[in-house]
Amino acid sequence: MKLTSPEQWVCSIPYLAGFTPEMSVVTTFITNEGEVLLTMRTSIDPILDNPDLFIDTVATAAARAGAESAVHAIYAGTVPLDRDMPFLSLMVDQIKEIDGLGFLDLLQVHVTDNGNTYWRVICDCCAFDSYTVPGFNAIDQSVRDAVAVKFIGAGVAPVGKRSDIDDEFELMSISDETRSNAFVSNASDHDAYSKERSIHGAQWCIAQLQVPLDDWTTEDLIRFGLFISESVKIRDNVLYQLIDMSQDQTRETYKKFLNVYRASDEEQRAATACIVGVCAMMLGDGARARVALDLSEQANPTYSYTRLLQASLQMAMPPSVFAELLSSARQTDNLLV
Repeated sequence: MKLTSPEQWVCSIPYLAGFTPEMSVVTTFITNEGEVLLTMRTSIDPILDNPDLFIDTVATAAARAGAESAVHAIYAGTVPLDRDMPFLSLMVDQIKEIDGLGFLDLLQVHVTDNGNTYWRVICDCCAFDSYTVPGFNAIDQSVRDAVAVKFIGAGVAPVGKRSDIDDEFELMSISDETRSNAFVSNASDHDAYSKERSIHGAQWCIAQLQVPLDDWTTEDLIRFGLFISESVKIRDNVLYQLIDMSQDQTRETYKKFLNVYRASDEEQRAATACIVGVCAMMLGDGARARVALDLSEQANPTYSYTRLLQASLQMAMPPSVFAELLSSARQTDNLLV
């Protein structure tokens, strides 16, 4: 995909970044031909606290992506910022300091229910003229899907097509004997679907999350998937662990959840793909979340949690809001309190 206009870029940002930003600066790195290479989001406060770190981060990301130019968007309110205010001056001055990276434009974007209004900050010929473009929800579904599956946000390299992401979800080839051993190890003295069984399963899964991925056995992956698919309470209490994780911990957990899905059989895949989708959403990774939730829906079209997550993804719900919803649910549905 190539960006040929500010309007196209503004409409694409929720999927390029993985969610609709707030109080953020979004930077999209492109080639001189307009081809999108990478998108990253940075909160405004850390830029003000340490502008040099922001510049170093942008420069490193640009070099990694092989970018020739960049365009930046500020999400910071409902009215144009004063061109003389320190933050805008800082942004312009700092961005121009990045050697070898073309500085195409700096926009301020305001998101409303009816669309996105943006102001061009540095273009003297149209400074602070406002432009309103349709919101991303007004874009045709097929176009949204094409954008969603082509780009990965949150500072990781994008892929070119959906099949590249699909390859990451390739199922493992596991013998019947290994699956049988995992089923035996998952047996319990507790009655199926009892509270004691759910507590036992949640405790085991949460403890297993502390184990480095390289130390997980195939039977561990299968057993984790069995517990997750056996009880929504086990599933939810495992997902509550994401609330208190750092980004690095969440990324590592995503890899574990992905391997759990890849080791699961047909009966477990709705639940195991669903937790991969949740983890991707928490990372702001809209494209991988969409693929995971599609796989969950294919396994079980009536799996209600997947349908709820798909609606949240369609709304481009920010990870912070989704984390708040998980936190609220944990207060009333925590098995381990």
